[in-house]
Amino acid sequence: MIDKYLKLLKDYSLITIGCIIVAFSMNYFYLGNNLAQGGLSGICLTIYYLTKIENNIWNNYFNYIFKIIFGTERPWRWYFNWLYLCRST
Repeated sequence: MIDKYLKLLKDYSLITIGCIIVAFSMNYFYLGNNLAQGGLSGICLTIYYLTKIENNIWNNYFNYIFKIIFGTERPWRWYFNWLYLCRST
């Protein structure tokens, strides 16, 4: 039982550390140099440059839309991890 909680703690600790690294790189490398990366994050950065509405708002908005469209057969734990990750960025 304790191993289960330690695994959860490890998983969420690694997710949190990953979010901190991504947030740092977004703020100091991409936004600081007016660069845009590929994929959904690049689209969100481009919209940010055009509207000056925070990048995390666009990222969460598009992620929620993709969750509604594509995420119907995932287990509940996957949703919880996904929501935690979206709220952390």
